[in-house]
Amino acid sequence: MKIFFVMIALSISGKMMSQQLVLEQLRKDLPVILESEARILQYLSVLGKYNSSVSKAYFGLLRSTQASFVFWPGSKLSYFNEGRNAIESAVTQDPSSVEVRFARLLVQCNAPFYLGYSSQITEDINHIISGLKQNHNSDIAPMIVKHLIRMDCIGEKNISDLKNLD
Repeated sequence: MKIFFVMIALSISGKMMSQQLVLEQLRKDLPVILESEARILQYLSVLGKYNSSVSKAYFGLLRSTQASFVFWPGSKLSYFNEGRNAIESAVTQDPSSVEVRFARLLVQCNAPFYLGYSSQITEDINHIISGLKQNHNSDIAPMIVKHLIRMDCIGEKNISDLKNLD
């Protein structure tokens, strides 16, 4: 019986460890992944197995980005909507997560205006900057700052705030 519980514990910790490794690699390679449909598909197949808010948010980011690689408008809208729904589910699951808000912001800033997915841009920017100020030594802070300072929708004042976090 003891062995059974040890095996279950190892299985659960192994799954969590593999999820963490997948997320670490994704964070590291995010710009390259977003430019490659093959890489997006590879990560989607892995992230779809996990239920954490961060995994859901990145799944949503990648699924909505996948829309840019397809031709048919119906497919584009379907991928985008699936991605948006995954991100909104992640935000509902963990509204205080800076990384979840970061994923949503990336999608909102790059979504076509006519899709109407831009109403939380200011809210997310403020939440992310506030969260990074409180915990600027986190492992993900440099990655987030690096991406945000290159985004047009952030604004000069916010870019200045982000640069002053160090």
